[in-house]
Amino acid sequence: MVPAELLVTAMVGAFTVAVTAVIAMAGVLSSRIGDVRADVRDLRGDVNGRFDGLEVRFATIEGRMGSMTDALDTVRASLGAIDARLTTLER
Repeated sequence: MVPAELLVTAMVGAFTVAVTAVIAMAGVLSSRIGDVRADVRDLRGDVNGRFDGLEVRFATIEGRMGSMTDALDTVRASLGAIDARLTTLER
């Protein structure tokens, strides 16, 4: 039969090893979570940069559309003047 002191010592040793393994695993998981968090921040920064680029492009397109609208208003006014002259000539 094994003495009780030896069994207790073995159990305490096994428990210590198990607790050390759990603490080490928690440290590894914490480190990995930190890495994933940093990767997500980097991705978020990349996505925000792309959206900023899209905003600039849309602003450029809106500017061009505004210029085209102004040009079409000028053409519409010119066509109205031509129509008025043609109506006068028809009479």
